[in-house]
Amino acid sequence: MSENPRRKRGGNVKKAPAPGLLTRGEAIRLLRIPPSTFDYQVKIGRITRVPHPSKSDGYYKKDEIEMLALENVLLFLQNASEPDYEPTTFSTATPDDIPGIFRVIAQLWGEKLATPIELRKSWYKINPRIDYIVKQNGIVVGYLNIVPYTPETMEEMMAGRKRGWNIRDHDILPFESGGHYDCFIGIAIRSDFPHSTRYGRRLISGFMGVLEQFAQEGIYIKKLHAVSDQPEGIEIANKLGFVKEPAREGDLFGRYVLDLEKPLEDLPRPNAFVAWYQDAIKQTNKKNQDTKK
Repeated sequence: MSENPRRKRGGNVKKAPAPGLLTRGEAIRLLRIPPSTFDYQVKIGRITRVPHPSKSDGYYKKDEIEMLALENVLLFLQNASEPDYEPTTFSTATPDDIPGIFRVIAQLWGEKLATPIELRKSWYKINPRIDYIVKQNGIVVGYLNIVPYTPETMEEMMAGRKRGWNIRDHDILPFESGGHYDCFIGIAIRSDFPHSTRYGRRLISGFMGVLEQFAQEGIYIKKLHAVSDQPEGIEIANKLGFVKEPAREGDLFGRYVLDLEKPLEDLPRPNAFVAWYQDAIKQTNKKNQDTKK
């Protein structure tokens, strides 16, 4: 006779949740969010925890979790109304992916405004972790760029006086353990692929994983800087809680900044993305301290 799959060693029985309830793991899988984000949502009361005397992390209401899964929070939760697609892949860009990144920019704004392939390759020699891509059926359909520029270059980029084709390898800093960085961030998605917002969410969710990995390596992001004059870019900046800065003389685009180190109570409005990042840093630091003990 096979062993009861619900029975643990020692004779204790692991009880299944009552109908309409989910375990923590089931809820996280349904929402498709990092565990630290889930725990924060429980902490602030956005997700209801149903206590249970024999289960330390309790259970969670299935109908509430399903409703949250339909919301487009932070642009990375699944939109269940979209049709099925072939799976997308998120990864750090390699030199072999640079032609695909070039085609994304060229498709949107023309080849004259696309950073030359060999120039971008030279950037990777200084910092190979600045570009992240989403592929559909092996084709690069979008990319996210996060670059720690020197202070002088950062100001030139924010003002619009420098663009990608003006950047040289000496304008870029490497990511190093123990470093705290201001980064310029950009996102671009091909417009000739349907349902482009899906790829935007995939880039954002993948980017959150990158930030967690950075934290584990002791790489900390102080602020994210961005510029935009396009409705789509401005919408993403607003949804992630970027603050629009006053324009300066000669600016070609709107300036947007997200301070990831600022205390939550000092932010102009509640920001779940900043709260998630700060909580991820705390959790990582705690794990590192526990490991050293």
